[in-house]
Amino acid sequence: MKKIIIAFGIILTCTSSAWWILHEESANKNENIIISEIINNDYYAAGKNIEINSEINGDVVIAGQEISINQGIREDLIVAGKQLDIAGSIGDDARIAGKKITVSNDIGDDLIIRGKKVTVTDDSLIKGDINIMTKSLDFSGLVLGNGELSSKTLIFKGVIDGDVTISTKKILEVHPQSQIRGNLTLNVPSNISKESVENLRKIVKGDFNPVYKNSWSFITCYLYKFLFLFIFGSLLYFAFEGFYRETATIMRQKHWKSFLVGILYLTSLLLGALLMFISFIGIPIGILLLLGFTITICLFELITLPIFTGFTINKYFRKEKKRSKKFMVIATIALLLTIIPGIDFILAIFALGALTMHKTDVLKKIMGK
Repeated sequence: MKKIIIAFGIILTCTSSAWWILHEESANKNENIIISEIINNDYYAAGKNIEINSEINGDVVIAGQEISINQGIREDLIVAGKQLDIAGSIGDDARIAGKKITVSNDIGDDLIIRGKKVTVTDDSLIKGDINIMTKSLDFSGLVLGNGELSSKTLIFKGVIDGDVTISTKKILEVHPQSQIRGNLTLNVPSNISKESVENLRKIVKGDFNPVYKNSWSFITCYLYKFLFLFIFGSLLYFAFEGFYRETATIMRQKHWKSFLVGILYLTSLLLGALLMFISFIGIPIGILLLLGFTITICLFELITLPIFTGFTINKYFRKEKKRSKKFMVIATIALLLTIIPGIDFILAIFALGALTMHKTDVLKKIMGK
């Protein structure tokens, strides 16, 4: 009974946090936020530019255009923005999404990055596993766990203690002093430079397993994914066009709140499921919550596509009645979600947050009636 009460209390705390984000008006998209005093609690913020110059003894969830973290964060970090400079140490996990990302300090556990251009400097020590998906990667850090690196171009000058999987189209540089102390699985196109593959093989202490893929296999996978998104995304959008356009309006007006609510939504589902499993009696509820989390993760692209279609149409084709233009927008967004690494998950967080806020507004109207 005590476990059930504790679980209910923590879930209630998550719900209260979600309510605060939905209704708090202090998060101004044009605001510049500078943290210069120690914070002994969890910290949530959204603004144009955010600079953290003092320690935060708790979890941090922030979103903005330009973000600089210059002092330590004791717990987890979740951050999204355009240009991110992570120069302070992170005590636990770090989940980072942005256009240009630099990590130059210690990460206490796992590091997950989704971005366009990523640099991990030689000042970085990642004590857990690392998972990076980007277009351009310059990696010079030390990883004590395993690694999964996916990048169109790769510069490797670091050390990874565990097993590594690398997927790349072009290896620009491999430093002779770098090391992979476990096994390496290398996924590369068949026309890659054999010299660059040999340079990578020389730094591997364990087994070296190159997998050469024909360029047509990449094209086929991309084509299937594009067709899936285009067909089912079109069906969803035209079936509920008004709803998705209203959701897109909320996302445009409150984009950083949408991001925070999206993060909190996913976290609450997973945390709630784990707490219900701990309580034993709540296992059926835990299964439902975990099922909801799994479905959301598996289908997040189909959630993202119709909402961002509505966003684009609201902004550029508001008075357009021809379906051909709308199909063109759906096809363009489906193509972007297919070919740009990591963008699907980043956009999905914004879309999930806006969808959650829209559903809350609809429920309020129904309850009001």
